[in-house]
Amino acid sequence: MNVPLTRRDVREPVRRSAQKLGFADASTRKGTADQTFHIDGKRVIGRGTVSSRPVEVDTLHAIHRDVYLLDRMKNKVRLHTAHGGYSTEARRFARENNIRLYTLTSKGELRRLGRAPVIAGRTLDRIGVYAVGVLLGLIALGWALTHLETVGTVFLVVIAVAVAIPVLWILGWIFDLTGPRIRK
Repeated sequence: MNVPLTRRDVREPVRRSAQKLGFADASTRKGTADQTFHIDGKRVIGRGTVSSRPVEVDTLHAIHRDVYLLDRMKNKVRLHTAHGGYSTEARRFARENNIRLYTLTSKGELRRLGRAPVIAGRTLDRIGVYAVGVLLGLIALGWALTHLETVGTVFLVVIAVAVAIPVLWILGWIFDLTGPRIRK
């Protein structure tokens, strides 16, 4: 069950989350309808609701028609966030119309549907890349210690592992597991 949220509870956490997603100038404001809010920025436009009911396709269709299709909004990243989630039809409509869907955590932060949540400027998949690098390094070190006879060779393997871990971390940071970032 979702913890009840108010617009006041989420406006600041949503703004911070949008900034962590790369929209440095993102701001939030109260929406005209009850339980709604707006997300604005030079490269982002969004709408959200703190209602605990799932968002239906009709709601997304109306926002798409009335907001996202305006000439001044066409080159912006479109996002929508809801505390109560989305219906299957709403998810399909969003996928077809390039609308990024997010849910709200109990603290009011954004969590992308089907993706890892944003955590202090990093995502869980980046942390996963680093963890895999460390695990592979430990496996390689264990193999070297059991199969190689000379200390010099073991030392070279340790150096290779020490170099491979940050390289894997940097590659994971640049490319992320979701693919390279392309900004408009």
